[in-house]
Amino acid sequence: MKKSDLLTVSAIILGICGAFLRAKHLLTGFETDTGLPLRSINPYGLALVVLTACVFLFFLILALLYRRTAGIGASSSLYHISGVNQVSVRVLSAFLMFLASIIGIYQFLLHNSVSILIISLLSLVSGAGLISLTLAQKKDCLSDEHLICAAAPVFWICFLLIYYYREHSANPVFGSFSYELFALAVSMMAIFYFSGFFFARPYPARALFTSSFAIYMILTAYGGRVLCSVLGNRFYELPASLLWLCGMSSILLLVIANSSLLNRALYGKR
Repeated sequence: MKKSDLLTVSAIILGICGAFLRAKHLLTGFETDTGLPLRSINPYGLALVVLTACVFLFFLILALLYRRTAGIGASSSLYHISGVNQVSVRVLSAFLMFLASIIGIYQFLLHNSVSILIISLLSLVSGAGLISLTLAQKKDCLSDEHLICAAAPVFWICFLLIYYYREHSANPVFGSFSYELFALAVSMMAIFYFSGFFFARPYPARALFTSSFAIYMILTAYGGRVLCSVLGNRFYELPASLLWLCGMSSILLLVIANSSLLNRALYGKR
């Protein structure tokens, strides 16, 4: 395996482990009737906290160790993408964002929620921005308009972060939605720091750390929710979560694609 792919693959594997622990914690760490956390310490919840702390330190140390790596200034390689894999991941990410937009508009028509409509429109803008940026990078003809597209998903996550917090602001059980909240925040920072390369404000160590940790957090938080619904036979929760699943899956693919480009720019194809 190429050295430049190790961080991305490691983040994915750790995220899958985190998703399993998160699902078991959601299934066994809360009372069925009230939804309040059990008084006894839940082993899955404790293991998840320890794993998350270790993953955080692991990627932080790696980012600090390699922040002065030779070739770190060769950010020009991030402006152009080549190969079917990179383009395919970006296109699939955009497709999922378009799908999230369609589902969101349908939810708006059912519930008449202005917030859902804004999220749907931002999903549409983000998906279109990804397509535009990918085509420009493929042809190696980036303009100022295309550079703005690199940061378009940041606005989608920003609004989703506000919306998600507002929806749970009255929920006293912080542990039931904390990982999703953190996943949104870290994902926003990952895309923000990566898009900084296009605006001549590169922070390689921060971009590397946030990208790797975002992959772990998205898989842990949202993958854990899906596993919880499947393992606990809570299939009625899946349709309501379809918008968030499509949107965050799109962000996950985008962060993986960005992380792969960043790793190759920093470490080269070894």
